[in-house]
Amino acid sequence: MKQKYNIQRNPTPLSDADIAKHQDFDALMKAYQAAEQPPQRTAITRRMWVVGSAVAAALVGLIAFSSLLFSDGQSYEAQQTAYFEAREYVQPPMTSMKPQFASYTVNTTTGGSYEYENATRINIPSDAFEDANGNTIEGDVNLFYREMHDYVDFFLSGIPMTYDSAGVTYNLESAGMIEIYAEKDGRRVRMAKDKSIDIELASVIDVPDINIPPDYNIYKLDTASRTWVYQEIDNIQLLDEWEDFDADDPRKATQEAYRATLANIKKERAAAINALENTIPTPIQPEQPRQRNRSLQTFDLDFLESFTISNEAKAIKEKYAGAIWQVAENSQRIPANADRIEWEDATLKSLAKEQYQLTLIRSDRQLELIVEPAVKQSDYQAALANYEQALATYETQLAERETQLAKRRTTIESEATSKREQATADFETKLKEQNTNVRPRKRKVLNKFKATSLGVWNCDRPIPPMEYEMEVEFVDATTGTTYENTTGYLVDKSRNTIYRFLVTENTRLKFNQQSDNFLWLVTANNEIAVFRPEQFKALKSNQSKHTFRLERMPNRLENETDIRRVLSI
Repeated sequence: MKQKYNIQRNPTPLSDADIAKHQDFDALMKAYQAAEQPPQRTAITRRMWVVGSAVAAALVGLIAFSSLLFSDGQSYEAQQTAYFEAREYVQPPMTSMKPQFASYTVNTTTGGSYEYENATRINIPSDAFEDANGNTIEGDVNLFYREMHDYVDFFLSGIPMTYDSAGVTYNLESAGMIEIYAEKDGRRVRMAKDKSIDIELASVIDVPDINIPPDYNIYKLDTASRTWVYQEIDNIQLLDEWEDFDADDPRKATQEAYRATLANIKKERAAAINALENTIPTPIQPEQPRQRNRSLQTFDLDFLESFTISNEAKAIKEKYAGAIWQVAENSQRIPANADRIEWEDATLKSLAKEQYQLTLIRSDRQLELIVEPAVKQSDYQAALANYEQALATYETQLAERETQLAKRRTTIESEATSKREQATADFETKLKEQNTNVRPRKRKVLNKFKATSLGVWNCDRPIPPMEYEMEVEFVDATTGTTYENTTGYLVDKSRNTIYRFLVTENTRLKFNQQSDNFLWLVTANNEIAVFRPEQFKALKSNQSKHTFRLERMPNRLENETDIRRVLSI
């Protein structure tokens, strides 16, 4: 029988912060392995050392680890560097929440162009993939793709947003980040040499100047070197689509008027094109004859004369006078007793591909069939020759019609384009007049670049380190327990990035006093503890030291929606 023991002497329960403080075993082992080893002893002493090695290793490692992270002689920056170097470079904080990828099937022979849900385009060349031995992949490949656009995406990804250059650590402000990989039969493949995927990444960014997009670069994540590698300048294209201004923004009315003007121009263009198309009737394309299939049931439509049928049904019957009607392969069969039933009504309606729906109706039942006209086998070749002659005439008439309409259609399109350009110019002029002391507006853009390998790509610009610094201790607002030896996250609302930092008893926290800031950490129980923007605002401008009291959120965090609700600024 299994024994149950619960020997206690009123110990103080461990908090989440206490647990997190001593759970980094990877760093402990790393510190131990770097420690000086004990000298060789006699055989008896060596046996004693082996017996006690587990305890000794833990003690030596714990001493070395404590010295590494909490030594008074080591700067906070050095402690923070050692902390993150001891961890995986990419470390998602909520491992239960798996990233969601869109999936595309790519024919490697032809390649293809694929559109993501937000209008991003992924253009893949032929023969774009190879295996680990450099052999070109043939057949279909499964391509997986996702995008990350805001601080919640960056947080959940666990991808660091820091970039070191000339001894200075910058944070990267993103205009959009992607992850892309491919598999063949469940195994990862790589990009072939001298091949690249053209990416047109749609995103929304702050644009201080109306016509000039801000400067961004393209970076590729190198997990082996634990760094972002600069690739090229981001070719940003401003789109005509605008994000909504806030209701209290003085530019809101101007934007509404601009959109109304564009809508009216679009309506006028559509009406002009429609009127133009109606000036010359479109020729009717002839139908290719269908040869009778002797395996299908046949009948004639003469029985419809005993019913009052619609004009559509009359026209169909007259159009195919003399044709054989057969029940299509994609229809149910005619029941054996159908000819013995007194049907009260019938309808005949057009479907696609020269097929029709025939419905026989009685008060207590209804029979629906898909039927199609066919030509006797003896008449098929003559009917086919007539069709080919009619088709040639149709194509000639269609080309002549297009020639007559093309010039006038181009004129209509040109006039509409000129009106849109003038409306946009007037709109931007008014915005400049109203743009005094208002924040940059958001605009939709395309980030165009070439992905020369699979992995994570980021459209970024480096942000210089912030100047203001405060010494901070983090405690639980309910229990008063100190948080330490864990990762903290900081968001500045004016920047599309996320800052990671080491939480200790003397964290040197840098932040923008003029912005809305939001800070949080993840507890050992996967709860989120937060320090809100209004708490930042309450800090004194000349304050050098403060205790941040974090509120643990009671919500269950089961998916991204829960995270976004908790971390909403």
